[in-house]
Amino acid sequence: MRVVLLFFTLNFLYSQVDSTKVPNEFRAVWVASVANISWPSQPGLDSKTQKEEAIQIIENAKKGNLNTIILQVRPQSDALYESKIEP
Repeated sequence: MRVVLLFFTLNFLYSQVDSTKVPNEFRAVWVASVANISWPSQPGLDSKTQKEEAIQIIENAKKGNLNTIILQVRPQSDALYESKIEP
């Protein structure tokens, strides 16, 4: 549901931009991982499901003609991946 809402929001925002004026646009989506706002959709998902959701976000960004995805990887001073350097 969140992905569908995100897609329609991005689609609306993109439709409001006159792309003929700017030759090199920065069209991005911010994917927030804190409190499962955007991705993953709920806590405790296995890596396969998280990957499927991430691919869906990427596909929706392509459909919306976006050229950048900003993925928040340190939502609460931690990391989404195992690291020996950072907690």
